Amino acid sequence: MGGGIARRAFDLVVSCFGPRDRCLTTGVPVRETMSHRLRRRFIGLVGIVLIAGFLNSCNKADELSGTWMLDEASTAQGDLGPIKQVENAPYISMNDGEINGNAGCNAFAGTYEVRASSAIVFEDVFMELKGCDPVSNAYDLLFGEVFGGEVDLRMDSDSMIWTAAGNELRFVRSSAEDN
Repeated sequence: MGGGIARRAFDLVVSCFGPRDRCLTTGVPVRETMSHRLRRRFIGLVGIVLIAGFLNSCNKADELSGTWMLDEASTAQGDLGPIKQVENAPYISMNDGEINGNAGCNAFAGTYEVRASSAIVFEDVFMELKGCDPVSNAYDLLFGEVFGGEVDLRMDSDSMIWTAAGNELRFVRSSAEDN
């Protein structure tokens, strides 16, 4: 079924570029002016841009899938303390719009949506509320702040970087997935 929708969208975009001597819906002969041709071509270009944007966001979602370990974190307020001092290694697991993991002491789960190619929006994320040591608690609070809205996303060959509200978290793909 999805292929049929994609095919109709493709046919619509292609039809915007060819010469027109008949109406697409009625088949009645028409005389097309220059402004009609330009309007059709503009609509076709907009369609191409929208389809490319959709495909790009789908590719980004695929890149995000998997388990990521927190490698570095920085905040506008300063140092949180070494990641090695937290109770549990902070990690996230992302797949098909769902996220779960551990922020250092408390586990979390929820959903996310990739917007464009450089943003993620987290929705319905909940986190445990057990007591933690001060360093682990600082990481839990950092994750809580980041899950509160839209996050700028950057990817490079081996890492994913989230930036939000003066905070930056750098994740590396889990080595267990490299095998």
